[in-house]
Amino acid sequence: MSSSVSPGPLATMGVKELVATMRDFRERLLSLVNDLDEQQMIGPRIAIVNPPLWEIGHVAWTQEFWTLRHLRKERPILEHGDRLYNSTDVAHDTRWELLLPSRTDTLA
Repeated sequence: MSSSVSPGPLATMGVKELVATMRDFRERLLSLVNDLDEQQMIGPRIAIVNPPLWEIGHVAWTQEFWTLRHLRKERPILEHGDRLYNSTDVAHDTRWELLLPSRTDTLA
């Protein structure tokens, strides 16, 4: 018996709908972290959780990596973003010690 995976809703969207959806995702994310202070944006060291500030940057980096850089062959927005946010290369336990962009810059 073979299994097939059907594409998710994002795979079947047109460009305008995808852009609108990504903007909605961003607005939702910003609303969830808007009231967190600097300390909360780093959070406690927990084995199954990333620092929120790192996670937000990672989400943005992932979107940039696959859309701007992979599909459009453009240069990265943040020159050293790969060293900070590529979860394949950045060990989980080190994410609390990274010199991340400020909260303001991360949320911009």
